[in-house]
Formats: sequence, C-alpha cells, structure tokens
Amino acid sequence: MPAATPSRPARRRASWAVLVLALPAAAVAFLAGLLIGPRIGPDPGPAPTVGAAELPVPVVTKASPDGALGLLARTQRAADRPSAVPAQSGLVAASFRRLAALPGPGVVLYGARTTGKQVCLVAVAIDEHLTATCASAADFRGTPFSLDLSVAKDPASDDPKDTRTEIAATWSWDGSLRAGAVA
Repeated sequence: MPAATPSRPARRRASWAVLVLALPAAAVAFLAGLLIGPRIGPDPGPAPTVGAAELPVPVVTKASPDGALGLLARTQRAADRPSAVPAQSGLVAASFRRLAALPGPGVVLYGARTTGKQVCLVAVAIDEHLTATCASAADFRGTPFSLDLSVAKDPASDDPKDTRTEIAATWSWDGSLRAGAVA
C-alpha cells in the first residue's frame, strides 16, 4: 500500500506550527544577543568628543578720517591696555590702541608701536600670548598688515586634539580692519 500523503489543510497547519514556534525562538535569540553581546567583547569606553570651535563673528571696520596713524596718536584709554606686554617683545605698552575684540576664541586686536617706532598689528589671545606683525610707517602705507594665527579653544590645554580656530586679520593704512575665522 502506498504511503499516505498529508492533505493540503494538514500541511498548512504544520507550516503554521513551525512558524509559531520559530518566531518566539527568533525573538529570544535577538534579545539574548542584545543582553550578552556587549559583555563578550572589550568595552571601548565612551567615544571621544570634541566641542565645536567657537568661531568669532567677523569684524569689519571702515576707514577713519585720521587713518591708522591717527588712531595711534590719540590718547590711550583703559580699554586700550592689554593686561601684560612683555618687555622683550619690543612693543611699547603705552602705544597700544584697541582695534577690535573677537569673542569666542578670546582674541583682541591692537595697533601699537615698537621701541624703534615701527607700526604693528598685534593679536593678544586669552592666554596673554602676543602675535604681532610690524613695519615702518612707509612700508605700512604701501602694504596692509596681515596677521594669521591659530587659537586653542582651551588655552590651558596642550592637547593637539583640542579644537583650534584659525583667524586672519588685515589692518590697512586708512584705518580699516577685517578680521574673522578662516574658512
């Protein structure tokens, strides 16, 4: 006698039975993977994070009737004085005149003179680091001062991964100034 073949409804019931048993098994395996998986490998720890750079708002000042040298000739005010000017810099502390402050990275730009009467564009960072470019008045008349500097987000950190802001500033003979972050 030939073997009996299951009827079509019996095969459907068998398929549903396998499916009903497979779904809970798959769900249990998935949950076990979620719970046990992270404990199997070493914990890499938190991912390093770096805060966004604090980009300064661009500063643009128009030419003044007295020009850059007129600014240096006016009487110094309290806001014109940086907190410290190292003697070895060759810059005359009494000659500093504030041009602009770049909030964010904490840089203040000044016009100043050296002991040799050169005209300078000086950037003073929040950590009191000075960066300057200087020239004679005759050379300054022909070519504006350009100053590029890199400022750490956290000046107390020497970490090379610390976010840095690149700043460019240009001060012209007519007294106009352009400064801001480099794209």
